[in-house]
Amino acid sequence: MGLSEIPDDLGLLLNRPLYELTFGQLVALLKKNSNLGGRRSVTAGDALIVYNKPFIVGVTAVQLFQGNANRRFLVVQNNSAATIYVGFSAKPTVASGLVIKKDGYFEPYNVPTSSIWVLGASAGLAGVAIEG
Repeated sequence: MGLSEIPDDLGLLLNRPLYELTFGQLVALLKKNSNLGGRRSVTAGDALIVYNKPFIVGVTAVQLFQGNANRRFLVVQNNSAATIYVGFSAKPTVASGLVIKKDGYFEPYNVPTSSIWVLGASAGLAGVAIEG
């Protein structure tokens, strides 16, 4: 499926047979839906509820998502020129956090259901996290 074939309405996509999307295609789809800026869910009747959360982080860890036993996917993307560290269930440190280098992302095969935290190597680092 090409990017031009993705429906403009996220709800239409979710109510159709499953498509295989790359992370970039999913982000592009979320950006096309102007009402998805910040934390916003699709309607409760949809098969999948998606939360899109842009973030700015510095040298103090912040929680992106609370624990969610129903989480089926997670992506954390680093849109900055410095490293971001991810923690699960606890605040990450430089020594203990999962490392996401500049312009990298983390998309786990086994999706954690614990709380998700991020920490920046420096101030003002931007990224986006998506859970569903």
